[in-house]
Amino acid sequence: MALKEILRGCSIVNIKNQSVYKEKEHNEYAYIIIYGEVYLKSKTLGVFKQCTIGDTIGEEAVIEDLYTK
Repeated sequence: MALKEILRGCSIVNIKNQSVYKEKEHNEYAYIIIYGEVYLKSKTLGVFKQCTIGDTIGEEAVIEDLYTK
């Protein structure tokens, strides 16, 4: 049931060669990679993780927002 509620609020977006959000920037969205790959990088570490199909990013901020409002 909770998954249905989550998916009901989802949109599909195609982002190619762009930043989804920047380091230390507040993020309001979670992303599920359904095609391609996303690289996570920081100014100090450079690229530190590669996310591929099925991986999620940003969900921590969304969950945190739900419980701190």
